[in-house]
Amino acid sequence: MLTPESDYGGIELQIDRGSFGQRMYLNTRSLPFSINKEGKSVVKVSNATETVTIQATSLEGRQRVLIPDDTASWIIRNLLEGQTLTVVIGRYKTEISPHDFRYKYRELNCI
Repeated sequence: MLTPESDYGGIELQIDRGSFGQRMYLNTRSLPFSINKEGKSVVKVSNATETVTIQATSLEGRQRVLIPDDTASWIIRNLLEGQTLTVVIGRYKTEISPHDFRYKYRELNCI
């Protein structure tokens, strides 16, 4: 898990692995993520050259979103390649540094 700098102002990246496979979530500990008319949260993830925009399923009182597998793979690949990512969900904007990612990802026995 990569945590925000502040417990109350950022987005946390969480990857769970179990018998269900691997799942990626983005969490907040503050105000809920905004949702659109379809009940989804619009998530934008950017590296230096590309932006991916998705509609993610909101969970746990809209303080967690489930990232689709293809987008999760893109995020993981970019972080493993050493790229910093910017994540925007409504009022929240956070940079995810690749600095500790490889170590934490390896802890999940994913590489």
